[in-house]
Amino acid sequence: MREYPLSFYVDKLKDEDYFSLARYGDGEFYCMWGRGTQNSNKCRYTPELKKDLEASFHHRHDPSFIFGMQRVLPEDRERAEKMYPVDWYDTEIFSEAVANLELYPLIAQLRLMNTVVIGNKSIKADVGRIFYNTQFIEVPPNNAHELKKEVLEECLMLAPACFLFSCGMAANSFISALHGLEGSFLLDLGHIWDPFTGNMSRCDLEGKTKEQIERNLYA
Repeated sequence: MREYPLSFYVDKLKDEDYFSLARYGDGEFYCMWGRGTQNSNKCRYTPELKKDLEASFHHRHDPSFIFGMQRVLPEDRERAEKMYPVDWYDTEIFSEAVANLELYPLIAQLRLMNTVVIGNKSIKADVGRIFYNTQFIEVPPNNAHELKKEVLEECLMLAPACFLFSCGMAANSFISALHGLEGSFLLDLGHIWDPFTGNMSRCDLEGKTKEQIERNLYA
């Protein structure tokens, strides 16, 4: 498992070293493995989603497609590493940066870019506050994969851009389909924006207040 600091990703953005980042956690793995019918957010493990998640590993020989792994149970990590022998990256760095109030370098760089956020309406207002002129593609809070055709069409219309996906398991499907889009970054940032809405249930934020989290937005 490769581990890189936040600056690794920020520098790629600065240098226009285009890449895609897809993140896999227990939901994605369980969907591919046929374990259960939905994840904790009530996103259904459909045959179509399973097929798209599996197809994303067709990019395994492309170094510009980064396979990120979230923290999963040790036995699930071991199984995933055996079944999908790709160059895995530890992508908990993003949530850790939020918790440690160290996210600002990423925020500052993204503010210089043409960003498009794909997420549900609960984060729309705060994302607009953080990035000023960002564009937003709204998807439902779960089962966003059902809107795959519409989301991909909107992304193509708004490209080139730095696309920031916060739409659950569907993100990997969208990123895989759009990978290689000229002049564009495709990043699955998951629930990174939730704390800025006051939702502290993600990113190991026990004991943190929204006021403290806001320090991530300023130098």
